[in-house]
Amino acid sequence: MQNTVIKKSPGSGEKPGTVAPGRLQESCRLPKRKRTRMAICTYNACTLVSEAAIEDLMVQAKKIKYDVIELTETRRRHSPNAVYETGEELFLGTCDSRGVGGVGVLVNTSMAKNIDSFKQLTTRIGHLRMRRCGPTPSLTIFVAYAPTSSYEEEEVTAF
Repeated sequence: MQNTVIKKSPGSGEKPGTVAPGRLQESCRLPKRKRTRMAICTYNACTLVSEAAIEDLMVQAKKIKYDVIELTETRRRHSPNAVYETGEELFLGTCDSRGVGGVGVLVNTSMAKNIDSFKQLTTRIGHLRMRRCGPTPSLTIFVAYAPTSSYEEEEVTAF
């Protein structure tokens, strides 16, 4: 006949498997994970119609630490996607027929390799899908540009 040893937690009383208040059992602890930090910024561009405005955006972006910059109110009539010599990728959606709205994203060189897709769902909503890469989990980033209170109530409600 074999002897069985039951391990009791200090202060848990006589019941096996119980834990004293404020203490965790060794088996209940989650494994430690490496955290991945991303710098996600938002920029209300007011307009990115001209190439000069896009160049200015690129110059200003170099002054900050970012992985993704969400762009709102881009007002582009066509949706250019660009890959720059430095490795950054720019995705711009289109605006409506009145020149209102438009969203996009600027993705830094370090994260560009993880891009799966950018889709513009409406003239005011888009999403960037990032693939899993090493410890970085897959991620979907939504970009939204809501109408202000100066718009008609129907448009605000429709958003």
